[in-house]
Amino acid sequence: AIIAILLCGNQTLAQDVLLPYGDSWDAKYFYSNNSAIQPDNDWYEANFSDDTWDSISTPINRTTAWKEFYSTYWLRRHFVVDDEANYRDGDFYLFYACDGVAYLNGQKIYEWSGYHTSWVTITIDKSIMETIHKGDNVLAVRVKDNGGDTFIDFGLCAWNEQRNYYEL
Repeated sequence: AIIAILLCGNQTLAQDVLLPYGDSWDAKYFYSNNSAIQPDNDWYEANFSDDTWDSISTPINRTTAWKEFYSTYWLRRHFVVDDEANYRDGDFYLFYACDGVAYLNGQKIYEWSGYHTSWVTITIDKSIMETIHKGDNVLAVRVKDNGGDTFIDFGLCAWNEQRNYYEL
């Protein structure tokens, strides 16, 4: 879905929602309440197989899915790009009360701790956005409960340079 169009001189930019946020979403997940039990070290890489991981729906919080205090979730949200994209940069949207780190196709985009009471927008630069390719892509996030009212919701949008204003 396209949520914004900007006319910048001779260039038109359209923002594509690659992973919706603020509503129900699905992800593959690995869960542990023991620091000795973790997924393989390459869990955040684009080519990591999460076929044996369970699926989880909706943003995660104490009332929906977060199982125990001081536990950790490793989440992988897949998205498919149908054609070759030329993303100038992107925005990682995050609403959280936990510690965590996020990766786009294996490249670290942000690390955080504590909590934030509203949406945070993290700009992702072009070098990381260039990892988005035709086919399957993944946003991988590890979140650790720090003992409070834990929750996590996140999404991804991208500014696309390829679109022509008249094609929209």
